[in-house]
This record gives sequence, structure tokens and C-alpha cells, in this order.
Amino acid sequence: MDIERNKKLNKRAVGSAYENKAREYLLSKGVEIIKLNYHFHQVGEIDIIYYDNEFEGGNLVKYLCFCEVKYRKNNSCVSAIEAVDFRKRKNISKVAIGFVKQHNINMNHPMRFDIVTIDGDNINWIKNAFFYVQ
Repeated sequence: MDIERNKKLNKRAVGSAYENKAREYLLSKGVEIIKLNYHFHQVGEIDIIYYDNEFEGGNLVKYLCFCEVKYRKNNSCVSAIEAVDFRKRKNISKVAIGFVKQHNINMNHPMRFDIVTIDGDNINWIKNAFFYVQ
């Protein structure tokens, strides 16, 4: 029993360490982090919520971004991006809507779903990794 509990605690500690690595990476790219590990009821969690400015058609757009962080060892069978499956995307989408409603953010505000993958020592920021899933 203690072994299983320790595995779970270790998994959380490892996950937290990689989320911190992703957070530092995003900060170095100029994002404005507004929330870490946002939980919405029993639906789920979003690792990092932030604003990211991008130029589109000559205009600066401030995106509200919902980001999942995925880590995989180099020898993992499933890549980090593949680990964010349809079910996970649907949960992230529900939690994002919960965040928007809870914080009275206009539903027409530009939003984006990103994934930061950490494969070994490589960090990859995938902007607009997926669309909202109902």
C-alpha cells in the first residue's frame, strides 16, 4: 500500500517539476501567466492558463491560452502530443469554459488550446494544438 502511495506521490512530484519547467519556458517567451493547476469541480484540471500576444494581419491579438503540459521519456511508446487524446481534449475544453464563466470573461475573447511537450531535454510549444471539443 505504501509503495503505491509513494509511486503516486513521486509521479505528482515529477509532473510538478515538468510543469515548472514548462512554466519557466513560457515565461521566457513572454507570456503572462494568470493561473497554474486550475481545477474546475470534478471535471478536471488545466496545467497553465496564460495570455499570449500574437500579431495577426498586422494587429496584436491577446489570446487567452489553456495549456496542457506533457512529459515523456525518450523511450516512451506514445509521444507527449499523442497522450492528449480526445477524452483529455474534451475535459480541457470543459474546464476552459468553466474558467471563462467563473472569471466573467467574454466568450468572444480570442482563446487558444496549446500543448507544451517535454520529450527528454526537448521542449516544444505547440500553439493552437487542438480546437474546442464539445
